[in-house]
Amino acid sequence: MRKLIILMLPCVLALSGCNPTNSQLEDRGTRAIASDLKDPDSAEFRNVEVRNIKTSGLSKSGYVCGEVNAKNAFGAYVGFSRFYIHISADTRFLIPMLGISHGESDAGIVSDNGSLQERVDSLKSYQERCG
Repeated sequence: MRKLIILMLPCVLALSGCNPTNSQLEDRGTRAIASDLKDPDSAEFRNVEVRNIKTSGLSKSGYVCGEVNAKNAFGAYVGFSRFYIHISADTRFLIPMLGISHGESDAGIVSDNGSLQERVDSLKSYQERCG
């Protein structure tokens, strides 16, 4: 019995903590937002957090929300704008060491440009997803 417990201990440790972490979702979300900017390397993020988290088995999803500042086509920083992106993550093969598969969808940046209605709609979208 003692040998069985000793043999099972590494298996239990390998499977523990299988759910992706919030920091993994945040990292994936900020990289996805940065990749859509004019100058991804200039992206600065603040107040980043995961909202509306849903966990099911080895899967975790939620909205990564925060603020991003980056350079425009003229090389000037434009100021911080709110962003959101839905991230889902699944642990592969029950073992976190084999990696996590990710998916991104429903991304947006709250715009200060456009008509008043477009700005209001943009802010409403952020509020619905990030609270």
